[in-house]
Amino acid sequence: MREIKRFIYRNAYPVIFILLVVLAIIFYFFSFHLQNMRDYLVNLSAGSISALLTVFLIDLLRERNKEIKWGQAKTIATEDIVELSTMLVSYMTIPFGYKVTDYKQDNKDLKKWGFSILKQILNDIQKKDISNLFRQLSYDKWEHLELNLLFIKPTLTDYIQTYSEILAPDLLGKMLKVRRTFNKFYYLFGLANIGFIKDKKPLDKVLLNGLAEDLNTYFDSVNELFTEVDKLNEK
Repeated sequence: MREIKRFIYRNAYPVIFILLVVLAIIFYFFSFHLQNMRDYLVNLSAGSISALLTVFLIDLLRERNKEIKWGQAKTIATEDIVELSTMLVSYMTIPFGYKVTDYKQDNKDLKKWGFSILKQILNDIQKKDISNLFRQLSYDKWEHLELNLLFIKPTLTDYIQTYSEILAPDLLGKMLKVRRTFNKFYYLFGLANIGFIKDKKPLDKVLLNGLAEDLNTYFDSVNELFTEVDKLNEK
């Protein structure tokens, strides 16, 4: 029952719209079979259609007002989410040696080109043995990755909190998934950093494989986010 109420609350206008259509059809149908109530039923059918048009107009005005009210905020949010998504890839892959400047630039707009290259980098690094990439990291690269993680964590949370009210549900869901997978990797990285890296000890094999698995899962979630961001770029 609670789920039904929640559904009706979230979809009030579509539900009312459908009910009025059904009522208009029912009243009009019975007007041919109940002659003594024909005029009354026709009036009810006409009233339902009038109410239907009113609901449609109200919903249209409501959506129009929402677009005007949130238009600038949505534009800024879109630009920030695009920048965030590029950071989520570049900051996590640069310590492993992946740089946008190593890829050939084409004739696309600079921002579009950069975004497409980051998608390619994401695809390229996931084809590698990430465990082996971790083994090849120097101490300085581990520190570089640590600093990048410390920057990503609050930035990702801040963007979600700032724009949660105006982001499309699908996009917000993908961002929440990225944060969850990032936090999982971040926690395991902290254990490795304190127990092994800071003391310059070789990483335990199980821990190393865990880091690789968590990072790959993070990349999967970022890839899903990129799909949603691509839709924003097309608008």
